[in-house]
Amino acid sequence: MRLNSLFTAMLLSFSASLWADTGLQSQPMSFQMTYQQYNMPNGLQPLGTVTLEGLVNFTPNWYGGLGLDNGVSGDHSGYFALNFEGGYQHPIYGPIWIDLGSKVGAGGGHETPVGSGLYYQPYAGLSYHFSYFNLGVDYSYVNFPSGSIHSSQAELVLTVPFTFDYANADKAGDLFDESSTDLAMSRDYFGVIGEGYFPASNVTNTSGQIDNSNIQLLGVEMGHYFTAHAFGFIQGTGAVHGHSDGYAAVLVGPGYEMPILHSVNLVGKLGVGSGGGASINTGGGFIIQPTLGLDFLMTPSLSAELDGGYLDAPGGTFDAATMSLMLKYRFDNAYLADADESSSTGQLAYQGWRLRILNETYFDPERTLNNNDPIQLANVNVDYSLNHYFYLTGQGAFAYAGYNVGGYFSGMIGAGVQVPLYHNSPISAFAEALGGAAGGAGLDIGDGAMVEPLVGLNAQLNSSWGLQASVGRLISLQGSFGSTVLNAGVTYSFSTLSQPHS
Repeated sequence: MRLNSLFTAMLLSFSASLWADTGLQSQPMSFQMTYQQYNMPNGLQPLGTVTLEGLVNFTPNWYGGLGLDNGVSGDHSGYFALNFEGGYQHPIYGPIWIDLGSKVGAGGGHETPVGSGLYYQPYAGLSYHFSYFNLGVDYSYVNFPSGSIHSSQAELVLTVPFTFDYANADKAGDLFDESSTDLAMSRDYFGVIGEGYFPASNVTNTSGQIDNSNIQLLGVEMGHYFTAHAFGFIQGTGAVHGHSDGYAAVLVGPGYEMPILHSVNLVGKLGVGSGGGASINTGGGFIIQPTLGLDFLMTPSLSAELDGGYLDAPGGTFDAATMSLMLKYRFDNAYLADADESSSTGQLAYQGWRLRILNETYFDPERTLNNNDPIQLANVNVDYSLNHYFYLTGQGAFAYAGYNVGGYFSGMIGAGVQVPLYHNSPISAFAEALGGAAGGAGLDIGDGAMVEPLVGLNAQLNSSWGLQASVGRLISLQGSFGSTVLNAGVTYSFSTLSQPHS
């Protein structure tokens, strides 16, 4: 987020000179990590959170984006919140910048007094801009209007600027020979995870009772390689079986991959982050999970990674051996580079992506509480195009309105198909089949496993922006919960220049 105007102008000038060859545009962005402590009511310990955000610099001064708040300390675990942020920054003296903005979000955790989950958080602060990162201190006020958290606090902010190179969405599926252009490739992957927790025999829950039931989780992981062997990853999982609906975990950290046999790599990771929910006692939520495993290459771009590890919650009583299986897709993304960085990679293809920001409504949700009022959720989807018709999708939704729904979330993955109503029509019909985990708000969803079929219409306003609406049915696989679901919102489509990893 914190790129000065001279650097931005040079970057945009450079990308414009390559537009005729690749169609790639360089967008200044930032990864931001914030630590803060909310003062809690009723004598509760302060709630410490770490926020991970991706921000877009629309101009050198104005920015916006979204992030995830993760609880790491306090009396209750499992605090997670989705936030949307916008702000303004400006240099005031040399490398010192002023920063003004606000967040609006939705979330909560196990027994946290957040009401329906909606919150807003204006802030103001100063940051010092180093060569490759920025450090800042903000002062903010957070308010949950229907809850009892109303807190002012200081925030520590670390910002790492980077650029993201993308092309228009209408290039998706086209091929490109990069021999005449200065490009370099970055290695990335994403995967779908099935994981099991096997707690120690003496593990106790939040009521102090022995509860060592095994837990099964479903989730996703994304990673980026910084060298030939070292990478960073972010992982999110949610419980789908094991009497633990509402448990979720988010981990980030470093990893290292080393070939040991033909088509077999040894992989080590150290994940740190936040986990909790249901009656699992992770203290304030901070968890550590080292893993070691083998990655079996089935093709140059597809592999299966089998990991074993150990999860510990230092502030709570929960610890468990872990085992996971991840189906992983490896790919390389092209980016605009200086001549000394450029590399020859042969033929590339434009890969289509779509971001959807939706409002989701549950109608007449069946609940263990004596209230079936509608529930409103903020829903973010990321789609990966397989071709012009089929796509894969992942979504996360957090409740912000409804009776006592603060802390309810759902995480789903699935596939969809989209077909224009007629040739070159800007309106398309689509259908999706999703499955995943959810929990909280007194919904009768058993262990957390959910499925959601839906159909809808998408109207493209131009090659990038669109409007979308859909209707479906959210169904619990183990509980009695079922609800008609309506989604409506905006979409943004783009493409990247990439190839499967080879």
